[in-house]
Formats: sequence, C-alpha cells, structure tokens
Amino acid sequence: MTANPRMALSSHLEGVMNGLFLLALGALWEQVRLSSRMQKTVYCLAIYGTFVNWETTLLAPVLGAGGSMMPIAAGDFVGTSAQEVLITAGLLSLSFAMLIVCPILFWGFRRFPIPQTGLGTH
Repeated sequence: MTANPRMALSSHLEGVMNGLFLLALGALWEQVRLSSRMQKTVYCLAIYGTFVNWETTLLAPVLGAGGSMMPIAAGDFVGTSAQEVLITAGLLSLSFAMLIVCPILFWGFRRFPIPQTGLGTH
C-alpha cells in the first residue's frame, strides 16, 4: 500500500504508456536512418527517459511526496525538501532526455522517403 493511491495509479499509467512507447519505437527502429552513434544515443536516452519516468512517479506515492512538481496527481502530498528535490531531479532529467530523443527520431524518420502509391497519377 502506498501513501498516495492516486499517484500510484498515475505511476501505473506512466509505466503502461512508456512501455507502449518503447514497443512502438522497437517496431519502427529499422525505419530510423541514423548513424550508429546516434542510434546508441537515442536508444540509451529513450530507455533512461521511460524508466526514470516510471521510477520517479512510483517513488512519489511510496514517499507520500511529489506535490511540488505533480500537484494534480499528488494532491496535497508534499514530501521533505530532499524528497521533492529527488523527484524534481528525476522528472527534469527524463524531460531533457526525451526532448533530445524525439527530435532526433523525427529527423531519422524524415530522411526516409515517402513511398508513392500511384493513386492520382497518369
């Protein structure tokens, strides 16, 4: 049992959504045209971002914290300064990781040509 069941539900939903993101990324990975170094970077940052997202939102209800960064999900639950700093650091670091991952992925997909279906051509 956690101190904040509503935040625990949010953590569960984050885990499901991040898992789906990783499944979709895995299914499309062969379509991304990036250098080997960029692929490794995107891979590591995507894994980091998704797992830290889940872990941070799981840590918040266990500690009964998170109200400073997630007031809707955490409600009135605010932890000690150290707990809130830990949760804030996790959320900010995963945000920066995903802000790097997404544009690089879009760039990798953009370089892939759009197939012509032949519809509307004579």
